[in-house]
Amino acid sequence: MSTVGGGLAVALACAGASLLARAALLDVCQPAVGLVLFYPAILLAGTVSGRPAGLAVVGVEALTQAWLLQATGSAPAEACGLLLALLSGTAVAFAAGELHQALNEVEALQKRLHCVQDLAGIGEWEWPADGSTLNLSDRAWALLGQQPRAQPVSAGQFYTMLDPDDVGALRTAASTALAGRSPELAMEFRVLSADGKPRWRLMRGLPQGESGGLAGVLIDITPQRRMEQACQQALARQELVYRELAHRVKNNFQLTASLLRLQSRRVDPGLRPVLEGAIHRMDGMAALHESLSQGGAEGQVAFDAYLHGICNHLARVYTADRGITLTVEADATLLPADRALLLGLAIVELVGNAVRHAFSADTPGRIVVGFRQVPEGFRLWVEDDGVGFEELEPMRAAGFGMLLVQSCAQQLEGELVIERAPATHFEIRLPPQAAG
Repeated sequence: MSTVGGGLAVALACAGASLLARAALLDVCQPAVGLVLFYPAILLAGTVSGRPAGLAVVGVEALTQAWLLQATGSAPAEACGLLLALLSGTAVAFAAGELHQALNEVEALQKRLHCVQDLAGIGEWEWPADGSTLNLSDRAWALLGQQPRAQPVSAGQFYTMLDPDDVGALRTAASTALAGRSPELAMEFRVLSADGKPRWRLMRGLPQGESGGLAGVLIDITPQRRMEQACQQALARQELVYRELAHRVKNNFQLTASLLRLQSRRVDPGLRPVLEGAIHRMDGMAALHESLSQGGAEGQVAFDAYLHGICNHLARVYTADRGITLTVEADATLLPADRALLLGLAIVELVGNAVRHAFSADTPGRIVVGFRQVPEGFRLWVEDDGVGFEELEPMRAAGFGMLLVQSCAQQLEGELVIERAPATHFEIRLPPQAAG
């Protein structure tokens, strides 16, 4: 109701003002004279209050002119001229109503834009082609921690508002974009703040066609940057705890293996190989957790380094005083810790099996441990140049050790392949997903 009342008041005011103006300037007894002064009244009423207000002005004019025609007895020709003028006035009222609606839509869009800018922390800026000054909106000034100014700011003064460490990169990026050598300007920088905490801003802009220069937005990205820093700090703490846990587990395995070594000296000689096998498996687990504690992605093991660590330990235990050379040929590959552990256990068993069965007490020889990534997946093998044996013999004679190797291969969805010529060759063939 208030909108309708306001529109009617505007219409009556415009109509009255038009009539008074024509009464003062023209002869009001000539109804068709001076209607041109009425069109601005229609346009003003329609633009300010909408189409109904413009039509109301036309209606008031029609009633006024009808009364004047009757009072003066004007000729029919004047009545026709008046009718045409009123029709054209109606058209002006409709056009003014459309203009009013368009202006309202523009105002609504501007309000929404300002609301979005306030919520998102966005300000506007323009950078002329000469690069000497910048035009900043009030929001952009606020994002720079400054009071709004009506006049442009010089580029030099603008740079003094930024963190000195970021000025060089922004200056270079802006010069490149202003010269047309870059399709856009997109640069992050920090602004100086009273509390000493960095405030991150993102400056993005696009070229302005033939006029040159850049125009764009200034965005507050401080919350995102602080969240990223908090996540990085949390990940660093988690990584530290993870590595410390892996280190402690390694120490526990080493302690248990040491206790078993002491116990093995007092047990029946027939049971000693069983204890020694358990000790070597624990040493392999300790080597795995040592790899986890030294670096790499969380839960991932640099398998080549892990393999070298296991084989160095086995060389000290098995081959140091027997003339047997143990070498490693491994591709650099990251594997999940649980899968690396299964392969490490298999290597401990296969190398121990080669030392025990392929060489006599005083016979030198060579054992090669290899790991390769191939198109079909991965290949892990242990090969020796010892005396050799039938393909199925180790499966029957080695007992628990070979069962453990087979179990490791099955858990990794691989297969165990044994070849005896030209050298004894144990190979575990793994699918590509073994590294996943």
